[in-house]
Amino acid sequence: SLSDFRRNLRESRKIAREKRTQYEMDPEDLASLRLLDDCDGKSTGMDRPTNQMRPDHLETLDSFVLYYSRSLVAQYPDFAEEAVGTGPPDAINLWIGDERAVSSMHKDHYENFFYVLSGEKMFTLCPPADAPFLPQTEWDSGTFCIADGDWAVCRDHDEQEDGTTQPARVNWMEVNVEPLVDGSDHDVPPVLQHTHPVRVHVQAGELLYLPSLWFHRVTQTCETVGVNYWYDMKFDSPLW
Repeated sequence: SLSDFRRNLRESRKIAREKRTQYEMDPEDLASLRLLDDCDGKSTGMDRPTNQMRPDHLETLDSFVLYYSRSLVAQYPDFAEEAVGTGPPDAINLWIGDERAVSSMHKDHYENFFYVLSGEKMFTLCPPADAPFLPQTEWDSGTFCIADGDWAVCRDHDEQEDGTTQPARVNWMEVNVEPLVDGSDHDVPPVLQHTHPVRVHVQAGELLYLPSLWFHRVTQTCETVGVNYWYDMKFDSPLW
């Protein structure tokens, strides 16, 4: 029931805070945590491939914000499956974080239904047509690992056909369209002036449908718990 879920959630928060204070996270739990820079508000590392660890942050773990994510096996809304028309969801995810955790701008090849259980999520959205004005650059990719008995972020490598390995490279979008939404666009690069960002606040009890291929940057206004449902998109006829 919902009351049981909320009670279990309170207990989970208590345990998470205690473990974070003691720095005794289990490897399986810590691997589910996003590591975010707490200095400039930029995302510095999330699970590959949605968001990646920038190379200049690979060895900087002194200041971080914990953001919890875990895949779930749970019921899903029937109307969403019927509306999307691609079968059951590919993934159901739990997200817990506060206003210090901010993702980079990115897009997903999924039809996304995001429900907020408590708190408030804040999405900054740009339509797929803005793609030419949202430049991406390549960076080395990193993954959580244990090095010299402590947690670190290690560079990823891709295995080549000849058996050798090469540093893994991923696309990273550093653009920040927030000033355009706030009306203070004097510091925005000229290319971003052609984008069409909108900001959406999703409060507890509300559900946001985020179409596939829409660019989005996500944060919270307070400690927030949400669940989202990823449905495969129709590549021959995207809904947007």
